[in-house]
Amino acid sequence: MNYSPPRIKLFGFGGCGCNTVTELFHLFGDQVEMVTANTDKFSLSRCKSHRKILLGEKTCQGLGTGGDKKVGGLAAEESYRELINEMKETSLVFFTAGMGGGTGSGAIEIAARISSSLDIPSISFVALPFSFESDARKANAYEATLALQPYTNTLITIPNDKLLLSSEKAIPIVEAFKNANSILRKYLSGLLDLIDHTGIMHIDLSYIINAFNSQDGVFISRGEGKGSEAIEAALEDAFNIPLLESEQFKQTNDIVMKLSGNISVHDTKKAISILQEKISSHVDITPIIASNELYGNSSVSLLLSGIGALPISYPSSWSKKPRPERYIEIHDNKKASEKDELQIEQFQDILEVPAFLRKAHN
Repeated sequence: MNYSPPRIKLFGFGGCGCNTVTELFHLFGDQVEMVTANTDKFSLSRCKSHRKILLGEKTCQGLGTGGDKKVGGLAAEESYRELINEMKETSLVFFTAGMGGGTGSGAIEIAARISSSLDIPSISFVALPFSFESDARKANAYEATLALQPYTNTLITIPNDKLLLSSEKAIPIVEAFKNANSILRKYLSGLLDLIDHTGIMHIDLSYIINAFNSQDGVFISRGEGKGSEAIEAALEDAFNIPLLESEQFKQTNDIVMKLSGNISVHDTKKAISILQEKISSHVDITPIIASNELYGNSSVSLLLSGIGALPISYPSSWSKKPRPERYIEIHDNKKASEKDELQIEQFQDILEVPAFLRKAHN
């Protein structure tokens, strides 16, 4: 029987998203299909990915959006057929973009709406502007992220200010931005490890997709350790995500933990104890032992349900909150529900997504 591995794709939108895909291409390019999409033809030509999409060739003529997210959205709508073709027959999609500009802010929402219409779970990683950037750019980012949230199964927001807090003073800004990619890198690494069938035990992708479809939000990470306290070191590495608030892990309600290496019963108990201490003694933990072969080090992959589905909040560093009336409006449950249904209908009408490809929305 021929076995076809599940198709997982990573889409990068705009300059920031395309840079992230280029950075991760050499790490996961043989396991994850990578697509870069931009309105700037020259910038797109410098990216590394399996495929490239020039968004809005007629709308932008390859020159970019000029920082206008509405133009970014129109460009993505113009190129919806290419986006649909890239997503069809895909099991799981990742989207990444920097918010606040034009292409990423406008296109990522359209992509997520297409994914939702095709009934393909999506995980979105978006970077929010620095606090010293203009109020207009911050408002643009916040509104774009709010618009994205209803259409993606898990949303991870990364405030750029965290780069300043977590990095050494002398570190170049380029290296600081690479540190932001460590969250997505650990996420992909953990996901691929969890569904790896080479070990004694594993979980299949259907289990993970069901977790995404539960609408609780799913966060995945992976860590490695070696020496006499390899398990402790691996767990510390998995949770070493300085760009996320530690309190976010307290939202976890269910954990799948995969241990790889020369794992003993004592190691398994120790790992469970550490997780219960870090998160909660009441959280459900499902341990998986991947291998008992002698490796030089051990690894831990974690699937944490309950993270990434809550409404986003303003970063505390944004002392002046942009357009608060937008926040109040979007969190009125009745209005939000009516607006979501209207947007879905408008999207399907405008983009003419074939009926057999659409997700049924009740």
